[in-house]
Amino acid sequence: MKETDHIQWPLNRGKQCCKIGFRSILFFFLMIFALLQLHSQDMRFSQFNASPLNINPALTGNFAEDFQLTANNRNQWAAITVPFTTTSFAFESKLYKFIKKESLKDKLKVHHAGLGLLVNRDKAGDSEFGTTSIALSLSYYFNLTSDESQVLAFGIQPAYSQHHINYNKLTFDSQYNSIQFLSSLPTNENLSTESYGYFDIAAGGLWAYKYSDKLKTRMGVALYHITQPGQTFYTDKSVNLYSKVVFSNRTSYTLNDNTELIPGFLFTTQNKQKEFTLGSDIRYQPSFVKNSENFNTAAVYGGAWLRYKDALILTTGFDFQKLFIGISYDVNVSKLVNASSGKGGFEIALIYRFNFTLPKEEENKNKKVPCPSFL
Repeated sequence: MKETDHIQWPLNRGKQCCKIGFRSILFFFLMIFALLQLHSQDMRFSQFNASPLNINPALTGNFAEDFQLTANNRNQWAAITVPFTTTSFAFESKLYKFIKKESLKDKLKVHHAGLGLLVNRDKAGDSEFGTTSIALSLSYYFNLTSDESQVLAFGIQPAYSQHHINYNKLTFDSQYNSIQFLSSLPTNENLSTESYGYFDIAAGGLWAYKYSDKLKTRMGVALYHITQPGQTFYTDKSVNLYSKVVFSNRTSYTLNDNTELIPGFLFTTQNKQKEFTLGSDIRYQPSFVKNSENFNTAAVYGGAWLRYKDALILTTGFDFQKLFIGISYDVNVSKLVNASSGKGGFEIALIYRFNFTLPKEEENKNKKVPCPSFL
């Protein structure tokens, strides 16, 4: 599996394109941006392209196969304190098989639709402060040009999240007497509950363009926490979760028959917190592997990314058949470098894609159908 094979493109580009809906694209992006009233910083992955539903709901179903399974795990700040651990699982499906009428596809200009389930779990610090969320992700892709060289997508992601904390792991100044700490002493804090939950929603848009067989790119913008739900362990619900806007880009440029350059960036802003990550991976497939009968999908990756004023991210990975495994390590370069000794976070990502043939389609499974390959 080629990890960069996302947006499906036709095998042969047509010569005639319909007019590009740039006004529609611009209007949508401005509408998303206008909704921002940026009011806690969310979980993050350094390999953000390997966790697509966490950066844009419009990326749901953005792959060549029928289904995709994704798993991500991040372990951070083990050198300083109790490690912060973040885990994410996602399952996605493309729904184009359920649109049976070609006339309806043409009328809607549909490319395909996507459906996904996302589960996130985050645990931080001595108090075991944790967040568990489950989200349903929906997307709709349609063609901007007659040759499908440009595709526009919209996505929405309703979610339910729950925060919880272990007060027994915390200590308070009122529990210290003049000699020692006594856990039996009252905390004198109004600790009314150890957990609370809320419903939330996110939305996003995506534009993908295949300029040539060598160059493909995609640009996306997403808004998370649109409802700005209340977040507090106290009875006062006036503390809201700030909205977060995410801009992302991923580009693929084929340098030669063996090498592909894959640059990109991620920019997020949430209240006063802003984060910018920029870098590139290189995918390399030796000729003897590419020409082999059993291992012609195998390839290796290497790359370097910089999260501004925070970390240098070193990445590696490999493709084999329909499986991608990515590994990264954050080298801390922030003001915490004296405490962390440069040690940041270790992260692993797994992506597995596969097809499913319906019983009625079994007789046609050997027929080749033009299926554009997605970036």
